[in-house]
Amino acid sequence: MEQYDSRVDAYIGKSAAFAQPILKYIREIAHEASPLLTETIKWGCPFFEYKGPVLSIAAFKQHCGINLWKASLLNVRRLPSASFKLFAVI
Repeated sequence: MEQYDSRVDAYIGKSAAFAQPILKYIREIAHEASPLLTETIKWGCPFFEYKGPVLSIAAFKQHCGINLWKASLLNVRRLPSASFKLFAVI
């Protein structure tokens, strides 16, 4: 199976202008974190998988969503930001 999916490119391309750089950045980080991740579209949103779903992203009218499907297996902490909160793996 291919690591990158052209349907994810299309999803990001159709997203709101503010969301596109965010989604591209999350996609880049996901693949840097694990070259074994593959992309697919499930329930209309991009998913990153390795032996099941690991991460999904979504764009909405005024916000983006990041879902960590196996977050209980990760060591995460909150990073403060002026405009939003983001989870980061440490």
